[in-house]
Amino acid sequence: MKEKCDIETVNQLQEKVKVLEDRLQQQQKEQVDKLSTLEQKIKHHLEESTCRRVPENQNMNVGAGELSHGVAEEVARRIERDNDMEKCKNNLLLYKVAETDSEDAADRNASDLAFVTEFLDNVFKINPSSHGINRVFRLGRKDNSRDSPRPLLVEFCEEKSKEQVVSGLRYLRDADVPYKGISVSHDLAPWQREEIKELVEQAKQDHISASTEPVENYWFRVVGKGMRMRVMKVRKEKSAQ
Repeated sequence: MKEKCDIETVNQLQEKVKVLEDRLQQQQKEQVDKLSTLEQKIKHHLEESTCRRVPENQNMNVGAGELSHGVAEEVARRIERDNDMEKCKNNLLLYKVAETDSEDAADRNASDLAFVTEFLDNVFKINPSSHGINRVFRLGRKDNSRDSPRPLLVEFCEEKSKEQVVSGLRYLRDADVPYKGISVSHDLAPWQREEIKELVEQAKQDHISASTEPVENYWFRVVGKGMRMRVMKVRKEKSAQ
């Protein structure tokens, strides 16, 4: 019986190793494909640039070396942005999750993990053991003088697990204590946060220009991704008298 259990354990471990190897190979292939595509774009761009004639009445003297440098900088910027998005794609941020008072960081992290496990199970009916949580951690330094708890980042092993939570956010409206009041959002790269901030600010300015109603009466929410991002204007509910 013991030998049978040992064989089953080894088989399970081998299967897990194979899954990890397959995932690593797929990621490597995707990176190679991305680099190949970028190289083709650079080559095409340089060929087009070489064929263009610079107008004689303009004081322009852009050499192939400068063009190549500019294209290389743009490619590097896009690769950096892609890497930033890759790091965030499996992550969610939870706000207003109470922090334990323990001074031990390991105890605090264990408490957060236990809460997230119960949160996913009780609110979204998601079994974390089958979907996989890679890690959880708080953003920022612990400060007992803070009025609100630090955001809690949840990193799933797979993007589909995160998307299952996002698709079920409607369940939060009817959640019981201690889950009521918790808000969930995507984890974003700094440049994405800046773009969203600019979109919201522009939407507020457009409202001020077109309406006499105070801008404070509305929520401005960004929806969509990438080029499809847009701002939705939602009227705030009036407090019951």
